[in-house]
Amino acid sequence: MPVMSTSDPFTVRGPARVGPVTEPDADQLERLAKAPRTADGTPIGLFATLAHRPRLMARANALGGALMFDSTIPERERELVIVRAAARARCAYELSQHRRIGIDAGLTEAQVDAAIAFDDEHPWSAADRALLTLADEVSADADVSDATWAALDGIFDPVQRLELVLVVGFYRMLAGFLNGARVQLDGAAQFAS
Repeated sequence: MPVMSTSDPFTVRGPARVGPVTEPDADQLERLAKAPRTADGTPIGLFATLAHRPRLMARANALGGALMFDSTIPERERELVIVRAAARARCAYELSQHRRIGIDAGLTEAQVDAAIAFDDEHPWSAADRALLTLADEVSADADVSDATWAALDGIFDPVQRLELVLVVGFYRMLAGFLNGARVQLDGAAQFAS
């Protein structure tokens, strides 16, 4: 069942099922103080919604932060994998956030569009094609074929390949949360590194 409009990959289908915390208690306030914010200074919808379970929000934030800011994967390549995983999950929220993050990390608009559209005709490098295939395989089968694992040999060491699998799995998990809760799109978020 798609969550995004088929005509616009950046539209959430329907109103929020569980809205963001609007009157945070002291624990929620403390945890939300560390969350990325929209241009108007409010916590982004992902964290404002997760704040209903502050300890869960903190743990998700810790893993997501490690994958974003303490990664051994170059930013551009990490974002290519995230954009593709978000597209496979049909997650408007992740696509709206990571389109901008990906471009800031060095992806071109054409590359982001091609990754979202599953455009096999795009002139991907062999390394990018292998990364997209990894994201596709983990998204579809929760596995990586031997051929795809081998295609990344010499580009990423085995531990980095494990991290790539975790990146796809993490963003797939978040997509389930975001899609299921119908978390609404934010304005431009400000991420601190």
